Amino acid sequence: MNKDELKQHLETCRRSLSEEEFFSLILCMLENDPPKETRHLLKSRLLTYSFVDEDRVARYLEPGLYDIDPLKREETVLDLLTLARTSNTSAYKILTKFLGEEPTRDKLEKLIEERLLKLFSYGKDEE
Repeated sequence: MNKDELKQHLETCRRSLSEEEFFSLILCMLENDPPKETRHLLKSRLLTYSFVDEDRVARYLEPGLYDIDPLKREETVLDLLTLARTSNTSAYKILTKFLGEEPTRDKLEKLIEERLLKLFSYGKDEE
């Protein structure tokens, strides 16, 4: 299924399924290890519908924190930050464990800046 066909299929499913069913469909499709382009589209839909079960989304995203690709790790941190609205969420707890400190709003900008600077200097050290 190409990208346009997938978009059409998802739109049809979105209209015919409940939000919970659509969310489950997206998560199931992602868990079947789709191609990169498909995964990107599905992941954006998963984040859009994360309100259905934020804890499940956080658990789905968590392995990305340990990916060998540093950009994927940072992308996962940012995705989890969008879900970490309060300290009692799974995303908040996962990030606290991974980062070694609580991702509070006042620390957030500094934390992201430091991690991105470190990430971009990572490639320069190898040159």
